[in-house]
Amino acid sequence: MIPQKAPLYFLILTTILGTIRSLIHMFAPDSGALSIAGIALEGDSGANLVAIVGQWGASQFVEAMMGMAIIIRYRQLTSFMLGIQLLELVLRACIGLMKPLIVLSPPPGAYGTWILLPMTAFFWILSLRCKYPSDGASEIRSQGERH
Repeated sequence: MIPQKAPLYFLILTTILGTIRSLIHMFAPDSGALSIAGIALEGDSGANLVAIVGQWGASQFVEAMMGMAIIIRYRQLTSFMLGIQLLELVLRACIGLMKPLIVLSPPPGAYGTWILLPMTAFFWILSLRCKYPSDGASEIRSQGERH
């Protein structure tokens, strides 16, 4: 039996991973393009690639902060956030097939997409069956009204 909070715990895991990944893309000198993904960075096109990957990190950071807000305050939106993550993974997988990276070995994200995609789909479907409490403030208000 899978615990009722398993989708939330999975969201916590993916949010932590997303935060770390985004910070690497934003703050590593090469945005992780060469040091992690093995993408050549010679010439002006390399500098442009570093800039683009860094900006992608900013988008990843926004998604991670949405996850953090849901984990901390809006747990009833867990299904929504897992659905957003699933959509992002599906789109990334499709684009990766249409426009594959030309590198000696695939970066960790290439493997991660195919690992996380079915796991995220599983926990998203599971989350649709779970009941999440509304925010704590409304529970406190309703308790106060009973007294």
